[in-house]
Amino acid sequence: MSPEAFSFAELDKRIEQMPNWSGELKLYPKGLTVWEVVGVLGTLMGLLPSLLVQFTAPAMWMVYVAKAGVIMAGLGFLPSFLYQCLSLARAFWQWRKDFVAAADHAFEQHRELLQWLMRFPKEELEDRMQFLRGVQDRIGNRLALVAGSLVKLGFVPAFIAVITQIQEYRDLGSLPGWRIYLAIFLILIYGITLACSLMVMRAQFYEGLLGRAINSINKKSNETR
Repeated sequence: MSPEAFSFAELDKRIEQMPNWSGELKLYPKGLTVWEVVGVLGTLMGLLPSLLVQFTAPAMWMVYVAKAGVIMAGLGFLPSFLYQCLSLARAFWQWRKDFVAAADHAFEQHRELLQWLMRFPKEELEDRMQFLRGVQDRIGNRLALVAGSLVKLGFVPAFIAVITQIQEYRDLGSLPGWRIYLAIFLILIYGITLACSLMVMRAQFYEGLLGRAINSINKKSNETR
């Protein structure tokens, strides 16, 4: 067995060092995640004047803040939107070719990771896998408590918040207060959902690798008996 101690940090490092591939191993491009955060912050910035105008008189600086927020939201969400559209179009026209190529590539990269994982004691891998399952359950419970069924709507809450932001920017203070509060709530829920979903995806991927490594260790042990 390997003298080195297993760590999720080392596993993640090995995954990131794999040759570039836009499939399962990379899960979600980091660059898009950064732009998504910019989009969320821009939407909140654009809605802030609409919130303040409920309690104080409108001022010119509010218009500038709202304008900057609209620009940030557009720049932030545009890359992710274009990426999803291009991915959908590519999947529609070349799904079979891409699927076969991705499957072969994923198999080889998974095998390299499994060979490394099999160097560790089975008991340690099982403990790590149980820990990951607990993490997923806790994240899911917290997310359900905060967002409820909104989790299943995907980008829809962010879309509604951005539309509300644009409508309010055209005429500051024109929309009722409840719509502003709802838009702020929805964009916050979208940001929380995005962060939690990425964590769950990563935990599920780790769990799958650990499960396959454990099965391979059991199979190898049975063959040597």
